[in-house]
Amino acid sequence: SARSGGMALSAPTLLRGLVEGLLRLTLPAELATWLVFGVLWRLVVSACPKNSTICRYPVQTGLLIIQTVVLLLQLANGWGHLAVPSWGWLFPFGTPTYACTETWELAAAATKFCAESEPNFCLSEADWTTLSSRALSRDNARDVAEVARGIAHARALSGLVIAGLARNTAQHIQAWRENAESFLPFFSSVSVVVFENDSTDGTREALKAWGAEVAGSYEVSIVECEDSPDCKLGHGRWYTAGPKGGRKQTQLAHYRNLLLQEVLRRTEGKGSFELLVMDVDLAVSISPLGVMHTLGVQPYAPVAVAGRFITAMTLGSMDNYYDLSAFRPSNESGSGVLVAMHDAFCRHALRIASGWDRAMCDTSSAFHIGTVLANHRGHEQIYRVESAYNGAVLYPLDQIRESGARYSTASTWGSAESGDGDLNEHILFHRALAEKTAPLAAAGAKWLPAMFLNPKWSFHVNPERPPGPTGPEWKKVAARVGANPFPFVELFLIAILIRWPIGAFFLRMFLVGRPRSGGKATAQSKKGEKKSGKSL
Repeated sequence: SARSGGMALSAPTLLRGLVEGLLRLTLPAELATWLVFGVLWRLVVSACPKNSTICRYPVQTGLLIIQTVVLLLQLANGWGHLAVPSWGWLFPFGTPTYACTETWELAAAATKFCAESEPNFCLSEADWTTLSSRALSRDNARDVAEVARGIAHARALSGLVIAGLARNTAQHIQAWRENAESFLPFFSSVSVVVFENDSTDGTREALKAWGAEVAGSYEVSIVECEDSPDCKLGHGRWYTAGPKGGRKQTQLAHYRNLLLQEVLRRTEGKGSFELLVMDVDLAVSISPLGVMHTLGVQPYAPVAVAGRFITAMTLGSMDNYYDLSAFRPSNESGSGVLVAMHDAFCRHALRIASGWDRAMCDTSSAFHIGTVLANHRGHEQIYRVESAYNGAVLYPLDQIRESGARYSTASTWGSAESGDGDLNEHILFHRALAEKTAPLAAAGAKWLPAMFLNPKWSFHVNPERPPGPTGPEWKKVAARVGANPFPFVELFLIAILIRWPIGAFFLRMFLVGRPRSGGKATAQSKKGEKKSGKSL
C-alpha cells in the first residue's frame, strides 16, 4: 500500500497537500479559524451602526477583513519564528502536540543498553521513547524486530563515522557531542569528522577541546585546509550572500567534498563503516534507536531522517519535514503533477525575482510544501525518494567509496529556463550516487541505486533553537526575500481565491437569522407597511 511505501499516493492525499500548502494552514486549522472568526464577526455585525458598510455588506466586508487579519498573522508568524525563536510561534495549533527530545536526556537511557538481552535490550519503554524521539515502542513487535536487525548489522560493522559542517556553532558543540556519545553502546567504534571554517565564536577551539577531552575513547578530527591554517578562508555566510557567482549551494558542496575526502582517507583499509552526515546545529536528539531501526530496514542504500519542524506561516498547524529544499519525491510516489506545478512556479519566480534561487524557491513554494506534506502524510514506513536530507542522512560508506560519487561544485545559477539555479547540494549528490551505483548493482553489488526516507527515524527541531540563520542573520535573509516579494504575492492571491468560498460559507452560516438592519432592512420594512395598508 501507499502507507508502506509501495504504491503511489492517493489523489485526495495529493490534493489536500496542495490546498494546505497554498493556504499555509492545515484544513482543520483553516476551519477552526473561520469558526472562531465567524462567531466574532456575528458579534461585530450585531453591534454595528445601521446603514454602515459592515451592516449593509456583512459577508463581503467580513471576508475582506478576516482574510487580511489571517494573512497578517501568518506573515508575523513566518518572520518571527526565526527572527525571535520561541515556542510561542507554535500558538495556537501546534503547542499541545509538538515535543522535542533533548540531547542531555540520551546518556541515562543509552548507558542501560545491553546487546545480549533481546528483545528489549535492557531498555524500559521510557528509554525507547527517549532514544527514538517517541517514534518507536518496545511494545510494538515490528519495531523491536527491525531495531534488533539494525543492532546486529551495526555491531558487524567496523564503526560509525559522524560528519558535519560547522561555522559559528560553538553553542551547539556540547549537544553534538552528546548525540555522538549516545552511539557508543551500539557500535564497536565511533569517530567524528568535522569541517569548520571562518568561525568567530570559538567553534574550532571548542572542537579541539572536545577532541582532547575524549582522546583514547573515540576520535574527533577537524579537517585542515591547504594554504590556510585553521581554514580561515574569508568566505561569506552562504545564506546571506547574494545569488551571483554561484557562491551558495556550490560553496557548501565544496566544503562537503573536503569533508567526505577526509572521512574516506581516515577509514581507508579499516573495514566497513556507516556514515552519518548531520547538521551540527540541530541541538536535539538525532535518535540513536531510529538509526538502529534504519539499519534494520535498509542497510544497503542512503536513508534520510524524518526530521520535522513547524512550517513557517502555519501558526503551528503544519508539522512537516525540516529543510525542505533537499526533498525530491520518487517517480513512483505519484507526485508528478505537484512536482510539475512546482517546477513551473520556480521557473517563473527565477525570472521575476532577481534575489531568488532554486534552493530559496524550494523552501518557499506552496506547491513544494504541498508535495512534501503529501509524502510525509502518505507513508508510515520507510519509502523511496529521489532525494531528502531533513537534518541527517545515513550512508553505507563503502557505497560512496566504490561509486566515487561526489558533490557537484558546478554552479547552475542563472539557468532560469531550466529552473535549476543553485539547487540544494544534496539533490545533485544523491542523483550522482544513484547513477554511479546502478552499474555496480547490475554487476552484483549489494548496494541499491536508490534513496529512502524513514518515518520511524525521527526528531523534532526545538522552536527556541532552530538550526540555520536566526535573529539578525535571519533578518538579512528575510530582507533579501522581501526585496523581491512578487512570487509570494502571487501565492497569496491564489490562497485568497481558495479561502474566499470557505469563508463565505462560514460567514453566511453564522449570519443566518441575524436581525437585518440598515438600508435593506428599512426598505423591506417600508414595503411591508405598504402591503399592510393595502390589506386594510
